[in-house]
Amino acid sequence: MKRIALLLAVGILLTYFAAFASPAYAVPVFEDPQVCLNGTLLMVEPTTEPIEVWVSAGRKVDVDLEILNCGGDPNLPPLHPDHVLHVGVGKWVTVIVQTEKHTDVLFHWGDETITKNSGNNKWVVLVKKAN
Repeated sequence: MKRIALLLAVGILLTYFAAFASPAYAVPVFEDPQVCLNGTLLMVEPTTEPIEVWVSAGRKVDVDLEILNCGGDPNLPPLHPDHVLHVGVGKWVTVIVQTEKHTDVLFHWGDETITKNSGNNKWVVLVKKAN
């Protein structure tokens, strides 16, 4: 049942982003956006193509854009406040990245680094439970 609810939430988010994404105004960039989630730093790093990042956090996830509070790099930008949604479930976090086809995106979350590829659809989705 939890998986169904989680998949439904991801589907709603992707539909929301597809319906309201405005490519003329939201241009992907080569910056590494950062955000603190439950005191742990999340940084999304583009490899070869620019990215645009959104984060959906559950009710039990403390989102802090003051990246120095969790060891973030002050030379890199925090995640834009408009790209943080509080529509997730519990302690689950969904990170959605728009980029070009077949592009690797690195997710640095605490001591872990996760690499995901956008494949043919130009989107990368990472769903993970926060601490």
